[in-house]
Amino acid sequence: MKKLLLCAAGAFLAFSASAQWAVVGAYSNPSWNFDASTILEGEGDELSCTIEHLIGDFKIVDITNNNWDVQYGTATPIEVGETYVLDGKNGGPDPSNIKFAGNILAVNNAVVTWNPTTFELTITGEAERGYPTLYATGSFNGWTAPGQDASTLCSEENGIYTVTFDLGDSGNVEFKLAGEGWSNEIAGGMEISYTPVEVTKGGDNLKTSLTGVQTLKFDANDMVMWFVEEGAGIEAIGSENSVVTYYNLQGVRVQNPAQGGIYIMKQGSKTSKVIVR
Repeated sequence: MKKLLLCAAGAFLAFSASAQWAVVGAYSNPSWNFDASTILEGEGDELSCTIEHLIGDFKIVDITNNNWDVQYGTATPIEVGETYVLDGKNGGPDPSNIKFAGNILAVNNAVVTWNPTTFELTITGEAERGYPTLYATGSFNGWTAPGQDASTLCSEENGIYTVTFDLGDSGNVEFKLAGEGWSNEIAGGMEISYTPVEVTKGGDNLKTSLTGVQTLKFDANDMVMWFVEEGAGIEAIGSENSVVTYYNLQGVRVQNPAQGGIYIMKQGSKTSKVIVR
């Protein structure tokens, strides 16, 4: 039994020693390319590298065999300077891409530190904050890569994105908002219609049963999205006299919001997440 344990330990050490860990993602040119990735270097349990301009949507990958068999990521958006234990692929589905939290667009002179034994990741550097350039793309345009001609550029003002595009007549459209290189994906698998719904960074495609030309709004400050209902008066936009309606975080209208509950409040076209007092 002791020999078997020693053999297993030796095999693990051999695997760890032969692994070539790298940061692979949307930041490189070309994006998501092993040859353009950044190798994590060092000895033992602390590997690191420096990336001049690291944007969200990347993974930690063992690229030794030029495949995606061993990769690590997390569905939790990460903050600069904090340590996270990543999820790994172990015969199951691929882990989520690593994304930055809040309005962090990128980290300049990012120092990426990776522990292949505890699966801990820490990123330090200068956080660049703002709102990314986003495009609408999906089954309505053949999933054209964001930034290419057939994708649709979203306008942005103070974190509120607006985009108008033709959903066609199928009534069964899937889509996402995303930056070039499929960075900063806004998705979450939710059904989007005329009531505000909380969305996420990454996740499954968004869906809608609406048809024809529609205008989509996305509030990056509160992470809510909705289509503008046809016939909504221009005068009502931002009007303090507009009727206030409340929705739960799944987009279902609530007639009598409970005190202390968290809701999405809509007044005209202004939408925000609130705690009812």
